[in-house]
Amino acid sequence: MHLAGEDDETAAFIAAVRAVAAVAPPADPHNLSGMSLDFDHYLWRCPAILEVAVRSSPDPARQLTARCRADPAASPQRVATEIEQAWLRDLRYRHWEAHLLRVTPTSVQLDVATQVDEGGYYVTGLITARWSGGEGCRAGRDGHRRTDLRDLSEGDEAVAAGRERGDDRA
Repeated sequence: MHLAGEDDETAAFIAAVRAVAAVAPPADPHNLSGMSLDFDHYLWRCPAILEVAVRSSPDPARQLTARCRADPAASPQRVATEIEQAWLRDLRYRHWEAHLLRVTPTSVQLDVATQVDEGGYYVTGLITARWSGGEGCRAGRDGHRRTDLRDLSEGDEAVAAGRERGDDRA
């Protein structure tokens, strides 16, 4: 049964995630913390992405949310390609993954799900890129964007960082 406004790709993504969630546990906070760091690191490395803010949630349907600000000169297709490639090449677990890409003139959204191994935990998330200022991000004294952790929910397991190009990754 399809939900109103749901296309075949969306229905297939939802069905695949539900099938994994029926037989596997969601990631625990420790594993989500590691994946949050990976989201920050690899999305920041996309040339068309200028800022990244990642937060985690106990909701198994969307354990991670990454909000990105894209370079104004980058097209939606370029941003979509870079984010999708970062997901497929660097972020997903090798055992299983599913993703759903949506591109509009003003945003790119990539719903993701991955499972570490047969019967092992799974991670779900949403990566969103827009061309306006990053939500929860502010400029630091050095001019680089930083996520203001006060903007994140209290008690939220969060790893968040925004970075401008040229910021060192130590």
